[in-house]
Amino acid sequence: MRKSSVSAQLTRTARRFSTVIAPQLTKLDPVPVLQKHQTLLIRIADISKLQEAIKQYVLHNGRLFDPVEFEIRADDDAGVGLPLLTAQFYAEEIVLFEGTKRLLSISLSDPSEQDIMQRFNTSASVAKSMEDGPVLAKVRHPISGIKMFELIQISQRRPERWHITGSMDELSKCDIQAHSNIWRQVLSACGFVFAAEWWSVQSEGVRIAQICPQKAVCEENSLRLEWSDFANNELRLLTLCFGLVQTVREAFPSLMHIVKEHRQRKMNIHHAPQGVGSP
Repeated sequence: MRKSSVSAQLTRTARRFSTVIAPQLTKLDPVPVLQKHQTLLIRIADISKLQEAIKQYVLHNGRLFDPVEFEIRADDDAGVGLPLLTAQFYAEEIVLFEGTKRLLSISLSDPSEQDIMQRFNTSASVAKSMEDGPVLAKVRHPISGIKMFELIQISQRRPERWHITGSMDELSKCDIQAHSNIWRQVLSACGFVFAAEWWSVQSEGVRIAQICPQKAVCEENSLRLEWSDFANNELRLLTLCFGLVQTVREAFPSLMHIVKEHRQRKMNIHHAPQGVGSP
């Protein structure tokens, strides 16, 4: 009886503990600063850090380089003072910070990477992801590392389209579509902007945000994010995550090359055949 009583008590304690702790490990904290600004700018903090990262990646076989930092600022602050948020790029992920507080991490992938994975893994989950479309990024909880959201590309033809789904409730949070016109295509061809497209974000059929590449003349590539009053905090945060993904993929593609090479090396090591005579 005593053993049963102790076991029951431990079970009840564990349930109460999980009820209190689990939500903190499976839900992202709101970011109030996003509600205070309608327009934000994502830009690289120090271009020399990017150049050094590429140099160190080549010299040290992808093992050693300081993180490349991006600043998220109000569009009208002229770069004065501390940024609202910062994001640090590593070979494995992008980490978003508010001051020293870690808000979330973003794991980047590539459509071609999933083709490679399918050769080694024929599980139902991999097959399902291939049916739904390639997963370009996963937003993870800053402490538990649990996958919170997925950025899925649903069309690679022009115009490209994506959606972001919640991993907990499996509901679509927002849809994203690329746009372009002849004027932007001309500017891109002449090197005045780094991308011919801009991207709109919709939720339940209502446009709630827009992401535009900024001019690349006399300054480093950057992205401008603009929200409508209909965008709640979660949608603003997801828009920012997409903006960070596009910053790496489109504004600074050399970083995406580091991601691809790092993943390819890990796969080669993991799936390398054992040598003859090896134990």
